[in-house]
Amino acid sequence: MTAIEASGLKYVYGVGTPYEMTALDNFDIEIDSGDFVGIIGHTGSGKSTLMQLIDGLIKPAGGTLKIFGEDMFADAKTTARLRKKVGLVFQYPEYQLFEETVEKDIAFGPKNLGLSEDEVYKRVRYAAQITGLPEEYLQKSPFELSGGEKRRAAIAGVIAMRPEIFILDEPTAGLDPKGRDEILARVREYREDTGATVLLVSHSMEDVTKNASKVLVLCHGKKMMYGKVGEVFERSKELLNAGLDLPQITKVFIELKNRGVDVPTSVYTVNQAIEVLGKLSGGGSRA
Repeated sequence: MTAIEASGLKYVYGVGTPYEMTALDNFDIEIDSGDFVGIIGHTGSGKSTLMQLIDGLIKPAGGTLKIFGEDMFADAKTTARLRKKVGLVFQYPEYQLFEETVEKDIAFGPKNLGLSEDEVYKRVRYAAQITGLPEEYLQKSPFELSGGEKRRAAIAGVIAMRPEIFILDEPTAGLDPKGRDEILARVREYREDTGATVLLVSHSMEDVTKNASKVLVLCHGKKMMYGKVGEVFERSKELLNAGLDLPQITKVFIELKNRGVDVPTSVYTVNQAIEVLGKLSGGGSRA
């Protein structure tokens, strides 16, 4: 089933002013239900605009956007109903924490859905468990938590809404490598547990290659590439020409190739690198 289908999607900022700018232009895409899509592109490429459109926060200037086959902007009631299927985690989501306790913060969204107290209680515990927050943390003030714990509490608040489409806009910004891995491991766990479609906007190529099954590349408001991770990073020259970065391990293999070593330049994970170098040395995994 198709979770997201955009056709001729367009969005323009500052219409009729000297600062008018087209953020998305004639954008088309189909994202299947259950996919984990990494979204990359330079600043101003339209990534955040696309995420806000999918969440129904802004309306397009043209084209259509369907969520599970329904037009997101058919009317106000449809938009409100479909938005309940989408959860969006903004960059630095911990800045949105405001309640007296972590439990109340996580429960805020489910309560606004009009759920029973029993269902809210279950969802809060489920979200805390998925994000790795111990039971005793629920009665703490969110402002007593560490930076990584605050991030998890904020993400738990979105998970408690049980979104079928889970969008994360730079969710690991400002975290150390261990914190990044922990957050994204929780996101993968939620997807595996629920079958949700996940969209991960990130400047970290490593985060994308470790977690995503497909990659969407945006450039100047247009779809530059969309496909499986390996297919996209095989086109390293095009990515570099567009001003985008590559995974560190891919850079290493490109340099090896430039120095005359017969290796593929489509390697994008450490495990792939071990396999390729093992075969090259004739030593298998000993490499």
